[in-house]
Amino acid sequence: MYLKSPRDRYHNDPQFAALVDMLRAHMVSCDFTPSEVRLAAMIASIMQEEYRTRHSAFRFHPSVEKAFDMLEKIETDESVNY
Repeated sequence: MYLKSPRDRYHNDPQFAALVDMLRAHMVSCDFTPSEVRLAAMIASIMQEEYRTRHSAFRFHPSVEKAFDMLEKIETDESVNY
């Protein structure tokens, strides 16, 4: 099914509409701006791609795995001030 616009998809795809409604509800309840929601969607997409890549059948060289582990440790270390 070819949809002409995001609004068309919203009206014709129940799962997409549920996602849009959830995002709008969070914008209101948490006072997020549209820019913050766009940034959150981007980082969520990046994190999902990283997860998919790391958990796929493709295997990285052990040194690359070690680098990923180090980056993940830095990313989750709340004591680090950037």
